[in-house]
Amino acid sequence: MLTRETLKTKYERAKADLLAAGADLSGSDLDILAFVHAGGMYELDGRLEWAARQMIPDLADPENQALWARRWGITPKAASKAKGPVNVTGQSGAVVPAATPLQIGSVRYTVDADSVLAAGAAALAVTAQDAGTAGNAAQGAAMQFIAPVAGVNQAALVGTGGLTGGTDQETAEQLLDRQLERMEEPPHGGNDHDYVTWAKEIAGVTRAWCFPLWGGPGTVGVTIMADGQGAGALAIPGQAMIDAVKSRILGTDGIKRNTGKAPVPIDSAKLFVFAPTAKQANFTIQAVTPNTQVVRDAITANLTALINAEASPGQQILVSHVHEAISLAAGETDHVLVSPTANITANPGELIVMGAITWQ
Repeated sequence: MLTRETLKTKYERAKADLLAAGADLSGSDLDILAFVHAGGMYELDGRLEWAARQMIPDLADPENQALWARRWGITPKAASKAKGPVNVTGQSGAVVPAATPLQIGSVRYTVDADSVLAAGAAALAVTAQDAGTAGNAAQGAAMQFIAPVAGVNQAALVGTGGLTGGTDQETAEQLLDRQLERMEEPPHGGNDHDYVTWAKEIAGVTRAWCFPLWGGPGTVGVTIMADGQGAGALAIPGQAMIDAVKSRILGTDGIKRNTGKAPVPIDSAKLFVFAPTAKQANFTIQAVTPNTQVVRDAITANLTALINAEASPGQQILVSHVHEAISLAAGETDHVLVSPTANITANPGELIVMGAITWQ
């Protein structure tokens, strides 16, 4: 292992070399020159150290790591805009023109196409003005027109399914994770891991699982999740994202695949892409010691991290791991886990998610 010398060490070495050559450092500029020389060599070492890091993808700076990812056929996922229905009321026959602006708080949306109210109501299709997760909104969220529209009530509500599909630009860490997965699991012409890789190429998809024979012989099931893409820490993907994943896997999205990446041909009717059903894991914890909010928050964070790390569709969370997560919380010295008393099990198609903690 090569240890980089400090600036002081290089300075002392430069002076020692001059003295060994017979130079008299007293009352001369040689001492200053030794310091300048040491500074130059120290900077050169730093540049060489930086250059060496750029040769390793997971040590490289973000811009160079992105270049490494492209060499493996992986490009950053761009941010996307949220879309969905908005329910409005007013006079029958009133028209809401395309591009009419609405807002939820400081987030603005525009109407996609002219809409006419029938029987005093209409479901408008809207798109967020800006890309990002801030545009996502839950069904029933209050919305309002920025300027009055003749014959239409100012207040509106987000419609069935909510406003979904808004994603942030993929981070350097997320891009690196996909690159390392690609390096560790090269394409196999359509095995289960390939389906996971293709699904995670879609903006907003953070986790995916593949289930061969999901619907019988010759079928494949793919489950996806969109963590951090909604109002909370976890979001069940909407239909638009599900459709995008299916189109990507079938190769009908118009994106040219790299050689060897196309899956073994599969009929659309035999490919099942779906969001899992969330199964909440609720906990009852008694006699936490010390019983402070700081310790409670640490326990909550550990249990959330445990579930996010170990949960997968149809699989279980071991109760022994639950005990361990609580015990490892910073500051915790003792506790009694009242429930669950057994492993938390999910049925096929279900995914265990963090629920509520009852403190006793």
